[in-house]
Amino acid sequence: MTCIAALTLFSSIGYAAPTEVTISGQARFTSTAPLEKIVGTAPVQGQFSIDFEAPKVVSGKFTVPVKGMKTGNETRDEHLRGEEWLNAEKCESIVFEAKSGEVTKFQSAKESDKGITSIKLLVKGAITINCITKPLEANVIIKRKGNITKIGSSSIEVKLADFNVKGKEGLVGKKVGETIKINLNLKGK
Repeated sequence: MTCIAALTLFSSIGYAAPTEVTISGQARFTSTAPLEKIVGTAPVQGQFSIDFEAPKVVSGKFTVPVKGMKTGNETRDEHLRGEEWLNAEKCESIVFEAKSGEVTKFQSAKESDKGITSIKLLVKGAITINCITKPLEANVIIKRKGNITKIGSSSIEVKLADFNVKGKEGLVGKKVGETIKINLNLKGK
């Protein structure tokens, strides 16, 4: 079925076409270990698609270039990009592909006294870190006013061992947490 035929079919049976949103911003990642707490940031770029009138399905792709990750310590940043960690030469990006979304709360712009659409979702998809792909679920909040869209998230937890991120022997669990917490702050049109 062509794209035009699909849009015609959806509009004729009362479905609005999903809105395509290009988004960018930052991810904040936190590693808490017995000897040290590390907080860093990373740029995020992506696109997603959702029907803001009747959100049932969300899809999209978000990318973080490993070389763009910063922890406030250049030596640590170089280690982070190395083969024993995120292997930036071989695995250039961390990628999250959203495949579906389960709406947990919805308020349309028409229902809001400020004209803001607010959608809380459990987004389901897959994340690729260190060239290894695993399923991931994330609770996100999407807010839209006019054509401006913001995405925030509760903490998304990622276990380093699931992605074969080992670091130098003995560091994970002592100086680097076994689980990394990620929060998103994204904006787009």
